[in-house]
Amino acid sequence: MRTALVALSLALATPALADTPERAALLVDAIRDNGCAMTGNEADAVLPGLGLDVYEVEVAVAVLFPAQLLDLTDDGEALLLAPALCEASPEHALELIVDAFENAPVLEPWSPEISPEQGAALIGALRDNDCALREDEAGDVLPMLGLDMALTRDAVTVLLEAGEVDLSEDGGTLLLEEGLCAADPAGDAALFAQLLDDFNALPPMTPDVDPLEVLQDQLGLDGVRAITALYAEVEDCTIALDDRAATETALAGFISAQLNLLFNFAPDWPDDAQAELLRLVSAALDDPGPEFSRDGDILSLTNCTP
Repeated sequence: MRTALVALSLALATPALADTPERAALLVDAIRDNGCAMTGNEADAVLPGLGLDVYEVEVAVAVLFPAQLLDLTDDGEALLLAPALCEASPEHALELIVDAFENAPVLEPWSPEISPEQGAALIGALRDNDCALREDEAGDVLPMLGLDMALTRDAVTVLLEAGEVDLSEDGGTLLLEEGLCAADPAGDAALFAQLLDDFNALPPMTPDVDPLEVLQDQLGLDGVRAITALYAEVEDCTIALDDRAATETALAGFISAQLNLLFNFAPDWPDDAQAELLRLVSAALDDPGPEFSRDGDILSLTNCTP
């Protein structure tokens, strides 16, 4: 199962002003030098040597993918450069990348829906595990504390903003800051309450796009299929279709929650956007793509371990 920790690292792929087009160009150059395609394993081997960390890669993908300068292979295993980038000179490629950054939607933090006690529970889980929690450990520990994917995402985002946790270079381990690791657990809830207040005091941002525009112009059916695969991983690698209406509602809620996070949308979408999302969800469940196999009313995600 892909745990909340890994889902968090995907969900936090949000552009920041400090991540410049020049850094994204390093990623593009590396992919071009690799035949204009790069798998995850190849990225792990190549990108650290270029000084690119996981955050910079996530930012570059988050900007270049909706600009249609990056794509995924049909099996979702590799990033592909669009022909415009693959064939461009380095100078022209940088111009395309700069334009993508300048026209990228403003992706800002949302308001976390988590209590100080729940945040303290995550801090305690980290402290009880030598102040580091791996992906596989998170999947076992966090649900027992009542922390689902959304709550874990919220807690980690608040703690990351405050510098109290960090992610390992591969994004698979959550690390508690040394001072908090040694602190008295009795103060965890009060500390998280203050961090939550500080986080919520950040200036709100108004999204530059609306949900319908994102669904039609950026996400599309392929994007919904990709998030459906993530949903299946969270649901132990399968999606049950025996109650089709309930499944469509649950999947649409999952997708809208991820887009609300990325684009700072209000929770209540306009009717036209809700209708378009349900249409795309239905189409994705009818034809989820090669990542899934179908057995009666069960869709199973291949290359997925419950």
